[in-house]
Amino acid sequence: MITARTTTAQPSRGALRILLVEDNPGDAALIEAALGSSREPLFELHSESRLRPALERLGRERFDIVLLDLNLPDSFGFDTVTSVQEVVPRTPVVIITGNVDDAFARTAVQAGAQDYLVKGEVRSYELVRSMLFAIERKRTENDLHALEEVASAAVATLDLETIMRSVLGTLRSVMSADRAALLLVDDGGLRLKACSGIDSRSTRADPALDLDLNKRVIGDGRAFFGRVPSEDGRREVSLLKVPFDIDGEKGGVLEVEWTERHEESARETSLLTVAAERIASGISNARAYESVRRSERLANEERSRLRTIIDTLPVGILITDQNGREIESNALRSKIWGGRPAPSTTIDELCGLPAYYSDGGGPVRECPVVKALKHGETTLGVAIDIERLDGSFGTILNSAAPITDGSGRLLGAVAVQHDITERIRLEQKLKEARERAEFYIDLLTHDVSNSLTAASGYLQLIDRSGLEDARTAKWIEKALSSLGDSARLIDTIRRVHDRGPSPVTHVDLDTVLPAAIGQVLPHGDGVEIMYSGTHDAVVTATELLPDLFANLIDNAVKHSGGKASIVVTVRPYYHQGIDYVRVDVADNGPGIPDPQKSVLFSRGERGQTRASGHGMGLFLVANIVSEIGGRVWVEDRVPGDHTLGARFVVLLPRKSGASIDQVR
Repeated sequence: MITARTTTAQPSRGALRILLVEDNPGDAALIEAALGSSREPLFELHSESRLRPALERLGRERFDIVLLDLNLPDSFGFDTVTSVQEVVPRTPVVIITGNVDDAFARTAVQAGAQDYLVKGEVRSYELVRSMLFAIERKRTENDLHALEEVASAAVATLDLETIMRSVLGTLRSVMSADRAALLLVDDGGLRLKACSGIDSRSTRADPALDLDLNKRVIGDGRAFFGRVPSEDGRREVSLLKVPFDIDGEKGGVLEVEWTERHEESARETSLLTVAAERIASGISNARAYESVRRSERLANEERSRLRTIIDTLPVGILITDQNGREIESNALRSKIWGGRPAPSTTIDELCGLPAYYSDGGGPVRECPVVKALKHGETTLGVAIDIERLDGSFGTILNSAAPITDGSGRLLGAVAVQHDITERIRLEQKLKEARERAEFYIDLLTHDVSNSLTAASGYLQLIDRSGLEDARTAKWIEKALSSLGDSARLIDTIRRVHDRGPSPVTHVDLDTVLPAAIGQVLPHGDGVEIMYSGTHDAVVTATELLPDLFANLIDNAVKHSGGKASIVVTVRPYYHQGIDYVRVDVADNGPGIPDPQKSVLFSRGERGQTRASGHGMGLFLVANIVSEIGGRVWVEDRVPGDHTLGARFVVLLPRKSGASIDQVR
C-alpha cells in the first residue's frame, strides 16, 4: 500500500481506496510510482490484472475510485467500463488508455467514465488531480441522481405537495443542511409553500433582510450565498438561495440553511440549482396535470349535459364514431324501434333492421347514417317505413350528418329519427276528410246552386201584380232576396275554393268601394249610403276584395231593420309600425253587444238580428283580410252605446306611392 500525507480537505475521510485494474505489470508500476511521489492526499492502492476478479472484489469491498485499463485478457473496449458501472454505478472510473483523440474522450464519457489518462504520460500531479476531480464529479452526479430519483417519483404522483416534501427532504439530507424551504411567486409576492427541518421555522433574525435577499435573487436571476444573524443573535446562519422559473416566468426561490458556519461550495450551488429546476419542472407538470383534470371534469360535465339534452330531445338520437361504433343513443330511439337495437360495432351493422322508402317502397340499402360515414353526405328528413323489433310497423323521418373536426377529418356521425306514424295516420284522415269536403262543396256549388236557381225561377214566374194580398207579395220578394243571398254566398265559396290562395295585387279603393256600393243600392229601399274617399287609397289585396266590401255593406243594409243610413270612409292609418288604409263602414242599425264583438267573425256567428243569413259572410271577410295581412274588427258607432249602430273597421296594407299603372 502506498501512502501520502492527508490534507485538511480530507480530515475525516481517511485514505482514498483505489482499485487499479491493469494486466501490464510495467504500466501498473508506473501508476504505483506516480501515487508514491504524491504528497497529498493519503492513498490505498489495490490491484487486479483481470476484470472478473476485479468485479468480484468491487462487489465485496468499498473503493473510492477505479483506475481501469480497457484492454484486459478477459474484456476488451468500452464494454469493460460498462461491466464495472453495472456493479458499482456510484463509483467514479478513470480510464488508463493509449488512445488520445477527442472521439475517444467523448465515447469514454458516454460509456460512464469520469476522465481518462494516457499510458506513458501519467504524471503524479495529473493523476491525483484527475482522480480528485473524478471523485468530486461523481459525488455531484450521485447527488443529482438521488434528486432525480426523488423528483421522478414525486412527479409520477403529479401531486404538488408530494413533490415539494419529497425533494426538500432529500435535498436537505444530501446537502447536510438544517433546513430547506421553497418559496413561490404568488400574486406578485413570495409565499412559503414547503419546508423541511428545524420545525419548518426560519432561524434568521431579520425577516425584512431575508425578503430583500429574495427579491435580489429573483431580480438578478443569480444564486446567493451569505451569512446573516441568527434568531437569537449569538451566531450566524449560512444561506444558499437560487432562483427558478416556471414555464418561462419567475417562479420563486429555493433555499437551504445551515445553523452553523458553512463554507460556500460551487458543487452545492450547482446541486441546488439543478434541484430548483427539477422542482420547477415538477410544479409545471403538476399544474398541467391539474389543468388536465380540470379539463376532464369540464368534459365530464359537458358529456353529462349532452346526455341530458339527448335524453330530453323529442326525437331519437344515435351518435357513432367514424367506424360505425355506437357512442350514444337515447331512450326515445329505442321506443321508436320498439326495443333497443343491438349496439353497432361496424358501419355495416347500422342498417340491419328492415326498412323501406315510403315514397317508392324500395328497401333501404344504405340508411342516412351509413351515407354520412361512407360518403360524407348529409341527409334531411327521408321518410322510411320500418318494421319494429316488437313486430309493429311505423314511419319515421330519418336524418343524419357527418361529424368532422376543424380540418374536415371524419370523427363520426349523428342520426336523428322522428316517429311520424301518428302524423301519417292523421294526414290520411285529413285527406279523407278533404275528399269528403270536396264532395260537399261540389254538391253545394252545383246541385244546390241549381236547385236555388230553379226555385228562384219558379218564384219569378208568379204574377205578383194580380195578388190582392200584399203580405203574400212581400213574402215572395223576401224569398227571392234570400235565394239571391244564398246564390251569391255559394258563388263566393266556389271562387275561393276553385282559386285557392288568391294572388296578391294592388287595388285602388276609390274604384272598388263605389262599385260595391252600386251593387247594394238597387236592393235596398230607403237606403242612404255616403262615401268619403281619399286621393291615395292603393292597397295590397286580392281579387276577392270587392266581395269583402259588398258583403260588409250588404250586411249593414240587411241588419238595419228598415231605412238604413250607412257611411263609408277611407283614410290613411298608421298602426304598430305599419302603413294601412283604414276603411270604416258605419250604420245606424241595432248594433252589436260587447260579448258578441269578439266572436262575431267566427264561423256560424250572426249577431243579434232577425235578418236572414247563414253566419258565413263575416267569417269569409275575416279570412280574406287575414290572407292579405290586414285586420278587421267591429266597434260601436257611438263609443259606449252599442244600440246606436255598429262600425266595421278594415285595415289593409297600404301601397304608398303607387301609380294608376300599378293598379288593377
